[in-house]
Amino acid sequence: MRVLVIRVDHLGDLVLTTPLFRALAQAGHRVEVVCRKSTLPVLTGNPHIAGYYAIEDIAPGFPSKWWMLSRWIRILKPDLILLPHARTFELCLAVRVGHFGRIIAMWGGWTGRLFIFDNLRSQLFSNTRHMTDICLDMARAIGCADDGLQPEIFLTPEERTAADEDVCFRFGNRKVVIVHPGCAGNTCNFPLGVYRQIIQQLLSGLGVVVIVTGSIEEKSVFGDSFKNFDPAFVWNAMGEFSLRKLCAVIDRSDALVSVGTGPLHIATAVGTPAVAPFCRRTGVSKTVWGNTCQRSVHLEPPLSFCLPDKALGHCDFGGTITAESVVLAVRQILIQEPKKL
Repeated sequence: MRVLVIRVDHLGDLVLTTPLFRALAQAGHRVEVVCRKSTLPVLTGNPHIAGYYAIEDIAPGFPSKWWMLSRWIRILKPDLILLPHARTFELCLAVRVGHFGRIIAMWGGWTGRLFIFDNLRSQLFSNTRHMTDICLDMARAIGCADDGLQPEIFLTPEERTAADEDVCFRFGNRKVVIVHPGCAGNTCNFPLGVYRQIIQQLLSGLGVVVIVTGSIEEKSVFGDSFKNFDPAFVWNAMGEFSLRKLCAVIDRSDALVSVGTGPLHIATAVGTPAVAPFCRRTGVSKTVWGNTCQRSVHLEPPLSFCLPDKALGHCDFGGTITAESVVLAVRQILIQEPKKL
């Protein structure tokens, strides 16, 4: 069966959907994926995907020009469409106009019911579990067995060698910790000053070297906050890495410090342990979004600090998670024997 999966939201969400692609392919289905052009490189070399396409190439101006996606789907003629994140009306409309067969949706809500999708329920609050497991419900809905929750990014030996050479050229063979201070605003995050404290304490307390990562947009917002660190010990690489290079550098590193955003999920896929602060609210919790690698450490505020599940917005942890606790957790990771996948 020809299965089209459309996932046009965030990088981390796409990474956490790769176990779904694997389950479908191992069941004998031809898997094709539509995603954003900026996230597409994480699918390069994935043997479970027969074809991947950028939404910007299919429907420039999407979602306003949603009908272009409909036309493309009609030409492709998939047997089944899966929507792991069916939250936008334009996406649901485009898919239904382009395909009159079966469509399975997660988070479809009233729009999914309107367009007669097979709406699956995440049961996020009654059966809280990792987002990869929630995505795999779509495979189970068509009788496919899953092959575990481990997400995948397939790096070439050349990519790994290039990342190792770049890091060794700057820092030799010292232990490397990546600090990723940004996020897309979809989770709680530290104030910028806390990240500066984390870096200062990593340098003075652990004797490691640090790579600061982020997009070119994030560099323009707060990249200058890290420019005064000694470049012999801190590489401010914001805006310098392609997505594939970022994956390879995370793979090469000994630990990552990040909240629940794209690089944290990349670290899960390549087997790099992380120290990650998480809110206790279910929708943004470690249970749903955490790094599942061995040796990873998740830090949480006290139970009394977090807002109710129904509350909107994200906090900065209000000082309840400190730079000291982050550095202590990094130390715990570094003193153990590596167990990368």
